[in-house]
Amino acid sequence: MTVRARLRRASEAFEGGDHPAVVAALRPILDDPARWAALGRADGAAAVGVAYMGGVSRLVVGDPDGAATWLGLVAGDGDVPPHVRRALAQVELARGELDDARALLDDSEHAAPADRALSMIAAFRAGHADDAARLADDLVRQLAAGTGGRALSQAGIHAQLGLVHVELRDAARAARAADAIAQLTDGAPATLPLASHERVIRAGALRLTGDLDAAAAILDDARASLPEGSCDRGLAEREHARVLRARGLDEPARDAFLVATRAFQAAGERWLADATEREADAG
Repeated sequence: MTVRARLRRASEAFEGGDHPAVVAALRPILDDPARWAALGRADGAAAVGVAYMGGVSRLVVGDPDGAATWLGLVAGDGDVPPHVRRALAQVELARGELDDARALLDDSEHAAPADRALSMIAAFRAGHADDAARLADDLVRQLAAGTGGRALSQAGIHAQLGLVHVELRDAARAARAADAIAQLTDGAPATLPLASHERVIRAGALRLTGDLDAAAAILDDARASLPEGSCDRGLAEREHARVLRARGLDEPARDAFLVATRAFQAAGERWLADATEREADAG
């Protein structure tokens, strides 16, 4: 397959959320110094996009270290493109290197929504719930002002908001985030990870309001459709464990938390794996 054909296949797969296909298409380019150098000489801007697609996809399929390697091809010593910088911050969040993640992010009042969303996650994971809530409020105002970019980018930010609102036990705001994701992704491919995020967030909101039956029904569907060993499966299994714990089923809940922990470990989400293990023990 030619380089051009591989790039076309990777782009189509990335838009459709098929990240394993992106990695498979780009590996012969990004792991081959000669091919990579030739691409950079031919079109430097295109090379940045290729490394970004590949790095994000490796992160999604559970390889944060590999993601850092591919993103590092265009990070260099000079100015790092903002979207590459944010992708590197996501890698550090997955690794649990929260200080390194925050150093890569802009959390100022003029920051882009994507920076603010990741700063919110970093703040929460570092134990600064008040800072996370403040950043979330600021982010909601930014999105309402129409500064969130294209529809899928906005949906991704609402997913980050919703997941944090569930952790902050704010059911109403989590439900609003789920509604926003559903609206913004209407007509998008069913394989898009945002679809599973919307279901997990909605289930979390229902659990927080006490509607455990409705939450469980959503999660049964989500868990059956998500691949084992993925971060999305881990999120669904963790929420399933929380529903079981809310029902007072302590032993099944601990077993479910263990399933979630193993999914996060397989997905390379080290911080989530450790946090889920702690949550299981806290019960």
